[in-house]
Amino acid sequence: MARLLRDAGHEVIYLGRRQNANSVIRAAIDEDVDVVGLSILSGTHDVIIDQILEAAREQGVDFRLVVGGTILRSEISSLKDRGVSAVFPVGTPLVEITDWFESVVQR
Repeated sequence: MARLLRDAGHEVIYLGRRQNANSVIRAAIDEDVDVVGLSILSGTHDVIIDQILEAAREQGVDFRLVVGGTILRSEISSLKDRGVSAVFPVGTPLVEITDWFESVVQR
C-alpha cells in the first residue's frame, strides 16, 4: 500500500509493523500528517482503532484515520461511526483507494 500511494505521488511515512497507539500518534504529530493509515490483518482492528482515536483526542491531534485489511464489510458503518474516515477491506480495488486519497488531497 505504501508503494501504491508513493507511486500515485503521495508522501508516505511507513512505521513498520506492530506499532502501538502512542508511537503512531507521536509520528502523526512529528510529521504533521493529514491521514493515518492502518493495515490490519490480525483481526485486532477494534482495539487498536479505539486506542489510536483516544490517544489522538488526548493529544489534540487532528487527522483522518483510514483502515484496511481483514475487516468484515458488516463492520464498516460501525467503524465510521467511531471516527474512521475510510475502510478498505481485503479485495478493495486499488483505484478506489487511490481515488479516496486524491479526493482528500483536493480538499
